Amino acid sequence: TTENEGINKSYKGDDIIAKVKVDTSAFNKFTMTKKRREELKQMKYIIDGLIVEKFHTYILGKAGSGKTTVMLNLGFQMVEKGYEVYFFYLDGELSQASKIDEAIEQKQMKNKYRLLVGGTMPDYENILKELIKAKIDLNKTIFVLDTFKFLTADINNKNANKKAMHLIKEVTKLGATFISLGHTNKDGQNFSGTAEIEQDSDAVLRIDASFNDSLIYATIKRDGRCRCDIKAKSFTFTGGDAMSVAQLDEVMDIESENQKQEAENKDKFFIDETKRILRQNPFMLQKDLLSQLDENLGIAKTQITKKLKMYDGKHWDRVQAKDASNGYNYTVKDEAFSGLIES
Repeated sequence: TTENEGINKSYKGDDIIAKVKVDTSAFNKFTMTKKRREELKQMKYIIDGLIVEKFHTYILGKAGSGKTTVMLNLGFQMVEKGYEVYFFYLDGELSQASKIDEAIEQKQMKNKYRLLVGGTMPDYENILKELIKAKIDLNKTIFVLDTFKFLTADINNKNANKKAMHLIKEVTKLGATFISLGHTNKDGQNFSGTAEIEQDSDAVLRIDASFNDSLIYATIKRDGRCRCDIKAKSFTFTGGDAMSVAQLDEVMDIESENQKQEAENKDKFFIDETKRILRQNPFMLQKDLLSQLDENLGIAKTQITKKLKMYDGKHWDRVQAKDASNGYNYTVKDEAFSGLIES
């Protein structure tokens, strides 16, 4: 072994292995600066509990769970808070984009909220690269990518995702906030792509939905690695109508709601038969209803009583009977039928 200008050269046959002398001071350039410390102490949420300024937030969910709809609506809030929004609309319905753009115009936000539908991801990527090259100040700028799969050459390829994530990281270094929307796998549990997406995102969130007739209820919550404090939020909206989005006061447990919906689907025949009987017999006494359902369905009366209580207030109303101190009257909850009874 010989030493020359700070380099150790180890010889083994014809192979040469070069080892550069280094000590632990090499880590010093990565330590937290006072400026960075102050920035983190005053971490700024654009959307309280969900979206942090200058972070990359990845939001994943099933198709139809409301990712695009909710984010299009939150775009209005972002503009109202003084940000410029560039929404790369690559995966949603163009009819919805048309309605949103009309609303943007009506709200006089066209100079702050830009719904981009006329280009491809390579077009947008080239512009982002030019911004990075020119080191443009992107503070107060928000990019929403719908969806992440358009930025990567292969969503299931590790190196392709690394390249896409590197581009996003360079954009956030300029002060921008980046939000990517992504799909879960077919099992609905995991998200499409490789582990690099989660590892390189500042926050990984999940949106799940429950469907109730024409209304959709969606909850966004923490799902993976997060470098900020996330507070779950729930929204309701009509499918495909971003202008109908409203935030709920309380967080909805979507999993529990879906379990209830699944149970209700299994009880559909029972519900329909009960409503049919009640339409023919307004203000029917519970004991009479139990007897008829027992006869028609062959279900134990204890099970019938349990199901009647379960759907009380949703499919029918149960009130104390006036002529039976320990009994109940049942009336079907059907707007058209109720109006007919009143008249």
